[in-house]
Amino acid sequence: MPTIVLDDGTTLSENIACLMALADMAPEAGLVPMDHTGRLVVENAISFIGTEIHAAIGPLFRMSDDSPKEVRAFVEERVHQGLTKLADVLLEKGNKKYLVGDGFTVADACA
Repeated sequence: MPTIVLDDGTTLSENIACLMALADMAPEAGLVPMDHTGRLVVENAISFIGTEIHAAIGPLFRMSDDSPKEVRAFVEERVHQGLTKLADVLLEKGNKKYLVGDGFTVADACA
């Protein structure tokens, strides 16, 4: 689990918060757009990745060889749906190199 302790002692342990904090610590790196809307779009992409892809992949790590084939197929289909949506919507069917804007952001790191 990623964890960041800020200078004031605040502990962040959620992926979105840690990624955004890292981007804020080095604004010159351009890991998050400087404008409000761009920042929201990055947060939207990270939220999608966390809830639709990472959450879907997690059960695969907890399955054993004894897991029912139907359950594995269901989980694999959820992962496939999330990755398809990522490619189709966020990457505009492969027409974009990065998830948000024209450069690497924390959203790309999250994916």
